[in-house]
Amino acid sequence: MKKQLLFLFALSLLFVGCVVNEAAMMTIAMKLQAIPTPIDSSSISLYHSNKTLKVNYFFGSGGVEYSLNPFTPKPTMIERGLKYNLLVTLKNTEIFTIVDANQISNYSLNVILLSQELQDDIIDMTSALIVRYYLIDEATLQEIWSKDIRSVYTVKSDDSFFRERRIEMANGGVVNENIKILINELSSLRL
Repeated sequence: MKKQLLFLFALSLLFVGCVVNEAAMMTIAMKLQAIPTPIDSSSISLYHSNKTLKVNYFFGSGGVEYSLNPFTPKPTMIERGLKYNLLVTLKNTEIFTIVDANQISNYSLNVILLSQELQDDIIDMTSALIVRYYLIDEATLQEIWSKDIRSVYTVKSDDSFFRERRIEMANGGVVNENIKILINELSSLRL
């Protein structure tokens, strides 16, 4: 009887250790994967232009430009995801040829993060994002197009047991939804 109790006790400790280790591993993995996966743009019907585009980002309150300078605010997960995924998606879709911000281009796209909200219910995790986009003709410095794009993405508790993973999934999803809307808008301009 003592051996059986000792065996059950050891088995329960092993189980608790595995759950704790899995949670710790998930936290470490989340920190390494702070940037959401880029959009698969192969399913989007697009217009291809031979024009060039550079992208300028303005994040943070008061239009603070994204910078690695230690005295400026650090980018959030949403800002990092938006910057990375937007650039990757624009390059993959080939609506424009993307050039560096310091190069001459036909157009520039100004990206301003207006708001981001995360609603954490017990069951669902919903992220909402509003980004203002301005497309500027670099030759005339005139605004060609502008729009505030709002996107919402919800992750159910069934999608992940861990809260941190649901936050990551909701933030990644809302960024990708916002970019999909932008890509369709830019493609419809047919510049």
